[in-house]
Amino acid sequence: MQTPMDTIKNIPLRTFILLYKSSPKCVVLASVIVLLIGILPSINILVMIRLIDIVVNLLQNHTHFEYSLLLPTLILWGALLFLTHVFSGISSSLQTIIAEQFSINIITQLANKLTKVKNLNFFENKDHTIKLNAIHNGLYIRPLNYVSNLFFNLQRIIGLISLFGILFSISIYLPFIMIFATVPCMFITNHIAKKHSASIDKLQDQKESIQNYLYSGLDNQKNKDNLLFNFMLNFHHKFIENKELYINHFVKIAQKNLMLTIYADILTTILSVALFFLMVFIILSKSIGVGAIAGYIQAFSSTEQQLQDLSFYGKWFFAINKYFENYFCILDYKTPKPETQIRLEEKIHSITFENVSFSYPNSKLIFENFNLSLHSDKIYALVGRNASGKSTLIKLLLGFYIPNSGQIIINNKYSLQDLELNSYHRQMSAVFQDFSLYAGYSINDNLFMQNNPTREQLKQKREMLKSFDENFQNCLNYCNNTLFGVQYNGIDFSLGQKQRIATIRAFLKPSHCVVLDEPSSNY
Repeated sequence: MQTPMDTIKNIPLRTFILLYKSSPKCVVLASVIVLLIGILPSINILVMIRLIDIVVNLLQNHTHFEYSLLLPTLILWGALLFLTHVFSGISSSLQTIIAEQFSINIITQLANKLTKVKNLNFFENKDHTIKLNAIHNGLYIRPLNYVSNLFFNLQRIIGLISLFGILFSISIYLPFIMIFATVPCMFITNHIAKKHSASIDKLQDQKESIQNYLYSGLDNQKNKDNLLFNFMLNFHHKFIENKELYINHFVKIAQKNLMLTIYADILTTILSVALFFLMVFIILSKSIGVGAIAGYIQAFSSTEQQLQDLSFYGKWFFAINKYFENYFCILDYKTPKPETQIRLEEKIHSITFENVSFSYPNSKLIFENFNLSLHSDKIYALVGRNASGKSTLIKLLLGFYIPNSGQIIINNKYSLQDLELNSYHRQMSAVFQDFSLYAGYSINDNLFMQNNPTREQLKQKREMLKSFDENFQNCLNYCNNTLFGVQYNGIDFSLGQKQRIATIRAFLKPSHCVVLDEPSSNY
């Protein structure tokens, strides 16, 4: 498995590539628009210099007001202003489209990743859980942050380059002095932002506990227990304690960040004032017109503002980068597996546990040198007290966990760890004790776990339903395409009916081995 550090170096580049692949044409078009928006202010300043010089010349010479000189320049200035507004609107619309397609691409990549995960350790890893929750919580806002931040900073960089061209006409040294004076401030503010982001990241466990309280209160599966046992009320004091602890830590971090930011702002202000006096000194040493003076001052102010904007919005980089660090860490997760996997083509005849030992992380052994032989033409019943490991045995049997030692042998010749799990799972079916139905999907989707079931499958379903009461038969026969879940204006079932559906699903799946984990506990 790759660690987060393996991917950190490439995160900015990988994030941009992911963005570009989400919407290549829109990204290119938005970049061109941003290029034009970045250049237009500098052109506008040059036109304004010309406009002011014309007005001053008319006033000083007391000449007759001539539209032929003023009007074309004024029209050009207005056209530039109009183009700036139009391009800004186009850029905003393009960024909205790009951000939405970017979010969808992120979801798609995660969905593709989940289709390849066959090991429960991935979902039960605490670090993965925190990362997945962070990804889920920022699924739409962080891509939007990234897109707006990217194009905003790109626009500022292009604007700075064009403004430097104007400042070069005053003095070749002025732009370089501004850069050398501003860059240290940017490094300081970005360092402060990096430290702030790292400190906030350490509070994620506390934030998780706060969110978990609310998620439990909103969980449809827990509503009855919540109401009967007063979960929300009884654990409210614990929630308040965790909330206060989190807020106190957060405020302390924010206060420290504020003080450091103020120190950086003081340094930035001093340097800005010094640079302005330097520019005034350079201007006074030259013989230039009023329009040029006004234009240079505006160019200087705009340059200073753009540098400050880059410094301020650059702080977002660390929060956004952390989000995509989590994202690529999940995407880069690799389940340990042999170099070559065997595709199971033959029918499963036997499954043998040979000296299997297994324990959950930081727990005592559940199985130690466990041996068991199962054959597909026989029916087995596994009896044991609660927490004796019956469900764990099923998960090992299905390849959801890898034994600490020993091995599970299929057909007396294949180690389960060497098999391609997809080919193995095609021959296996199960009803889990904690079975799942999928809200937002139709009844048939939940039964067949595929789109457009065949006529033979539908016929098999009708035959199986004959074993149940008439009301249940009618519901499943005539509500095939009805969505499951009242939150989707669909239909809901009792717990016993849900377990029946899970059982029917297990037997509708073509398989050679069916595992039942307390399939009638809710009937």
